[in-house]
Amino acid sequence: MADQITDRRALRQARALERIRARTRVRLTHHAHLRAREFGVHETQVHECISTPEQSYPCHPSYGPNRRMYQRGALSCVVDVKARVVITLLPRSQERWTHREPAG
Repeated sequence: MADQITDRRALRQARALERIRARTRVRLTHHAHLRAREFGVHETQVHECISTPEQSYPCHPSYGPNRRMYQRGALSCVVDVKARVVITLLPRSQERWTHREPAG
């Protein structure tokens, strides 16, 4: 009986992941999967960050062309919007990011 419950739960989770993948239409690079595992983040959380971000903005050109940052909760996702690929995951910082050297 426990195996049946586990199998049903795994099936529901797999279907939910497929639904959210279809909604975002992005795939994760190998690097993004590694970062998700490192942060203890499930792939559904990455897709939720992209589909319903709290904040989204174009990345600095140093990240490469066609890059957009999506942020939700403690997670930031860098996405190549043209290729529809999640490049990497970053911890979300409340500090303002700048690309210049500190004064001093």
